[in-house]
Amino acid sequence: MNRLLYNIKRVSAIVLFQGMTSYSQRPQEKAAEFFARGYAYSRVGNLRSALQDFNKAIEINPEYEDAYLQRSSVLLKLGKPEDAIQDALKALDLNAGSALCYLNMGMAYEILGNKKEAKRYLRKAVELGDRIAKKYLRTL
Repeated sequence: MNRLLYNIKRVSAIVLFQGMTSYSQRPQEKAAEFFARGYAYSRVGNLRSALQDFNKAIEINPEYEDAYLQRSSVLLKLGKPEDAIQDALKALDLNAGSALCYLNMGMAYEILGNKKEAKRYLRKAVELGDRIAKKYLRTL
């Protein structure tokens, strides 16, 4: 029953976000709305819709670090590690202290079979306090 209630809340959040993008007029707010809806889509596994909304957020605000980070994560899940690396690199240009950038790059390089680069980026994510990277690094 708890699982069902949880899923209902997640779907309700997306329904709420679907109507949001028509309210804001300022570009930064509109980009944030697309980002929020994309994040909600990614949380429920609707990766294609998430990707579309992250693309739109970045189109509106090309300096939106979090949109690049989340799009990188979605691209990894969609099996596009090269594209995920490009987004993680762009996010690093915007904020070199983001552990998620290094985590995503490490995971992408591991998918591509480059364990040396994967370990390098995962170690950097661990240095920045990422616990997922620490667990992931132990498996390599």
